[in-house]
Amino acid sequence: MELDTSKFDQKLLGFWCAARDIYNNVVEKARSEEVSNLNSVKITSFLVVHSYRFAEPALMLASNDDILPAVALMRTAIEAQARANHLISFPGQAREDKATELLLLDEISRKYYAGLMMKSVSSNKIDWANVFHWTPEARAQISKWIAEFDVTKHEMLRKERDKLRHEWDWDYGTVIGRKSFNDPQWNMRTPFQRIQQSLAISFELGSSAIHPDLMSDQTEKMHSAHDIMFDAAAVAVCVVYCYLVTISRQDDPDFKQLVTAYDDYVWSSLKESIQE
Repeated sequence: MELDTSKFDQKLLGFWCAARDIYNNVVEKARSEEVSNLNSVKITSFLVVHSYRFAEPALMLASNDDILPAVALMRTAIEAQARANHLISFPGQAREDKATELLLLDEISRKYYAGLMMKSVSSNKIDWANVFHWTPEARAQISKWIAEFDVTKHEMLRKERDKLRHEWDWDYGTVIGRKSFNDPQWNMRTPFQRIQQSLAISFELGSSAIHPDLMSDQTEKMHSAHDIMFDAAAVAVCVVYCYLVTISRQDDPDFKQLVTAYDDYVWSSLKESIQE
C-alpha cells in the first residue's frame, strides 16, 4: 500500500515530514554525546519513533479512504506523544526519576506478559508447536521456557506490577491531566499541553475504533483523512519537541522555524473555518 499524498493538506504533511527530519538530524549529531545516555532521552526517542511507526500506516490507510483502522492506529501515536509531553513537564532530576520509573514499569510489564503467555500455553494440553508450525529450534526454546515457568513468581510479578501501576500512574487519562483541563496553571505546564484536549477527542474515537464496538460505525463518519493528517502533524511537532527538550536542543533553529510556521498555519486555518 502506498501513501497517496494528494488526499492530505500539503502544509500539514510538510510539517509532519519536517519534524521527523529534524529529529533524525539531531539524533545523528548527538549520538556520541553523553546526554544521549539519559533515561529521559531514551524514553522520548522511543516515543518519537513509536508515534511515527503508527502514524505512517495510519496516513497510508487514510489516503486509501480506510478511515476506521487509521483512526485506531493514530490512538497509539497520540498516547505516545502524551507520555512524552507528561515527562518533560518535570524538571531536572525529577524528569530522570520519572523516566526511570517508566523504564522499570515497562520492563516489569514485559516480563509479566511473557509469563502470562507461558501460563496460558502450559495450562492447555495442546501441542502449540504443531498449531503454529514452529521450527525445531523454536519448539525447543518454548519447551524450555514452559519447563522453567514458575506460577508463584509470576503471581508475585503481577502484584508488583499492579502496585507500581497504582503508584506510578502512566495511564493516558492521568498523563494528559483530563481532570485538570480547566486549570490554567496545568495548561501552561508545557508549550503543547493545550493540544492534549483536542487530541483526547481523537484518542477516544480511536478507542471505539480499535475494539469491535458498534460505535465504530459512527466513528468512521466523524473522521476524515484531513482530520487524521491534522492529528499526525500535531503529534509529530509535540513529540519531537519533547525529545529536543530532554537532549537540551529545544532552541534548535530549524525546529523553532517549524513551530512558528505550524502555529501560524493552524491559527489561520482555524480563523478561516470560524468565518465560514
